[in-house]
Amino acid sequence: MGEQAGRCPERHDLPIMAKYLYDNGVRKMVEVGCAFGISTKIWRDAGITVYGVDPYIAGYDNGDGQSATGRCEDAKKEFKQNIVDNKTIFHIEKKSIDAAKDFQDQSLDFVYIDACHKYESIKEDIRAWFPKIKPNMFIGGDDWGRIDYNTKRLEVNEAFIDMLGQPDKEFNVGHILYKMEGRKINEQ
Repeated sequence: MGEQAGRCPERHDLPIMAKYLYDNGVRKMVEVGCAFGISTKIWRDAGITVYGVDPYIAGYDNGDGQSATGRCEDAKKEFKQNIVDNKTIFHIEKKSIDAAKDFQDQSLDFVYIDACHKYESIKEDIRAWFPKIKPNMFIGGDDWGRIDYNTKRLEVNEAFIDMLGQPDKEFNVGHILYKMEGRKINEQ
């Protein structure tokens, strides 16, 4: 299993992860599933340019708080407020697979997947974004590990492991990283 960072409450370890990424050359990333923009601001505050991909569609994922409760418009409104007059956060209001087509292969330093938590959707996201990442850079995600409050983590765990194996680095509360170096997708 990968290396684990210090113990921090939910989302509070993201600045640690963001600093690690910045220190390892990440300057341009895509966050697939940005919801309210809380993590988006953390990436930005670390000095990373962020393309936040989120279609804000209700009902596509019952394991997702905003989608399941129909709070997509609230999330979108708050996200927009969080990026007003910002020159390093860009919103792409599309489904993940459609947005991936807008990026050239090997043009990104990091892709963070935290969108639809269904097994097949996660695999589709990995397939779509994997070629967009530069060699020796990173892909990662959220909701990894403990399966204590719902089943979405089980599907996240299985999809990432089936496609990429065990993560190279784990941060507390479900954030994972894979180094692209020599990595290929496992198609099953």
